Amino acid sequence: MWTGDHAHEQTGLRFVHHILRQTNLAVFHLNTSKYFPHTRSSGELNDEKLRFIYEQGDQTALTASERRRLAEEWTALSQQTSVLRVWDDGRIKSVKEDFYDSFIIGKLAQLQKNRSANTFINCPRLVGEVIGHLEENIGDEYIEYRILELIRKGIFEMEGVPKGMRYFSIRLKSPCKFTS
Repeated sequence: MWTGDHAHEQTGLRFVHHILRQTNLAVFHLNTSKYFPHTRSSGELNDEKLRFIYEQGDQTALTASERRRLAEEWTALSQQTSVLRVWDDGRIKSVKEDFYDSFIIGKLAQLQKNRSANTFINCPRLVGEVIGHLEENIGDEYIEYRILELIRKGIFEMEGVPKGMRYFSIRLKSPCKFTS
């Protein structure tokens, strides 16, 4: 099983172990982050890098107790009601859904920095900026959801229609106390 040190891949790893808990298969983990620590997802690695990891990786199967621990961790995760998880200090951590709001606000402030205060920024531009600078692999749908929440809270202003991110633009509402 290929996984990196990222909340989404580690959550999936635990889920697969939960599904396989009744089987007696030899399971091997190849941690892509061990070899390429600056990737946000194993999916970013090309076939040459994956081949390198496969050839260099640990060829020891997980023990039954390691597999059981991962399956039990899935059970605990599946009972949580949080909608966002991050990888923190080698563990999956559930966080509040507004965990990245200050980061999103900061990125919009940076984009607006050299523009007129009246200028709206296309939503996909902000989403791309946020995703491009996060260490976690967070989907664009989630970032758009948080932007819409920031509009609802009166922190952002919107121009256009929120039927999809390409249909609206945003700017910080003036004055904004969050632009530190």
